[in-house]
Amino acid sequence: MCRAPVHTGWYAHLQERRSLRRRQWREKLRSSQRRVAGAVHHGSRALITRLLAVLGLLVSVRMAFLDGSLVVRWSRGGPGRVLLDTRTLWQARPGEGSGSGSGGGQREQRWSARWANYVRSLRWTPIPLGVGFALIAYQQYRHVLVRERKRTAEGQIDGPVIARPWEVSAYRLLPLRTISRAWGWINSHQLPLWARQPVLGWYVRTFGCKMEEAAEPDLLAYDSLSALFRRELKPGARPVDPHCPLVSPCDGTVLHLGPVDSGRLEQVKGVTYTLNKFLGPSDWETGPQVSAPGDHDEHAAYHQRLVTLPGNSLFHCVIYLAPGDYHRFHSPADWTVRHRRHFPGDLLSVSPLVANWIAGVFCLNERAIYTGKWRHGFFSFAAVGATNVGSIRVYCDETLLTNCRRWRPGVRQDLRLDVEAPHSCVKGAPFGEFNLGSTIVLVFEAPSDFQFSVQPGDPVRMGRPLGASAADAVTTDSPAADAATTDAS
Repeated sequence: MCRAPVHTGWYAHLQERRSLRRRQWREKLRSSQRRVAGAVHHGSRALITRLLAVLGLLVSVRMAFLDGSLVVRWSRGGPGRVLLDTRTLWQARPGEGSGSGSGGGQREQRWSARWANYVRSLRWTPIPLGVGFALIAYQQYRHVLVRERKRTAEGQIDGPVIARPWEVSAYRLLPLRTISRAWGWINSHQLPLWARQPVLGWYVRTFGCKMEEAAEPDLLAYDSLSALFRRELKPGARPVDPHCPLVSPCDGTVLHLGPVDSGRLEQVKGVTYTLNKFLGPSDWETGPQVSAPGDHDEHAAYHQRLVTLPGNSLFHCVIYLAPGDYHRFHSPADWTVRHRRHFPGDLLSVSPLVANWIAGVFCLNERAIYTGKWRHGFFSFAAVGATNVGSIRVYCDETLLTNCRRWRPGVRQDLRLDVEAPHSCVKGAPFGEFNLGSTIVLVFEAPSDFQFSVQPGDPVRMGRPLGASAADAVTTDSPAADAATTDAS
């Protein structure tokens, strides 16, 4: 029997160390392949194949450097393709025997040949550039957020940290509308009976949904995530205050409220956005059905045009609906809806974190604004879309279609709702629903002494009083008002 020559001295010791490290890496590779093989039946074959290719490439490069041979080369047949040249990998060399004779070297050669054939059979698929840009934008967002939080905590910055224009532009480049449409499809996908309890139960536990308040507390009765989002409540779970003229239209958290100053609404302390940019031109009565954005009215003139009665002012209130909140919204007052304006736009997040970071985020996002009249004059109700909000539905307007691919951003859609007869909404009556948490913005006219009964950051429930004026307090305390309320109920 012919045996490989045995070297002595430092070279033999070096070869033994290389052989030992090579065997260790080979065992790790085989162990990884066995673990991944079990996941192929439960995951995507294409993804697992790419992971195996990357793993094999890295391990082969590592073993090649240990063995002293070069195994990575660039293919001339196509730019950007990386191939493995394993013809010289793990081949027997004089003095590399591990004590098992020529049989061990032959086994290594056979294993090397099989691995080379496997690598050559792989198909390299390019990854879209958009995925890389999205990852870079997300990483930059996290980096800036952590940096500015640290600077704020150290006292270097006084007030909120506002995103710079290039940061907002980078954020808007993300395919959030496509992601939201895909998420809406997933939400509406019917779940099999066996999957409802674990999937819906995980959502309820994660976001703190109060299923004891739902009309149907059994999770098996909801065939999809969308059905769980739009769940009804038990009768009497949200009593509506009969005396306050303005109540909360939904469950959520008050982001901001207060008077409108010179046609500007305050988003956070020190950051404002214009009323005419949010509502659009004040041509609700005579405006076209479809119109493009143009030069808006001057802020002060626009403000005065909305105030219809002497001694009145404009006020606003912003309420954020979290994913675990009750997703239906109701009429906040007794009012008449006359006009709907739909702004197709972005679907940026409207969480308190993003609202404190991006100035005018409500003006950038898709929104449906309903305007009309209430007891004190002008009244508007805006449902603002957000990331992963599949759709906004309003019961009195079945023609509203949100997050639709055919809508061109920047072109508003106007619709008169009082052509045949004005649509009257009763305080507390169902008005619409979100397919996921979002934001409600109220802009209304009221006497100048109007006082809010809630503060920014307060959690509110549908039907809770938001505020009243001195005239409202006198009216609601009178016996005639109590009798009228009793007759109306």
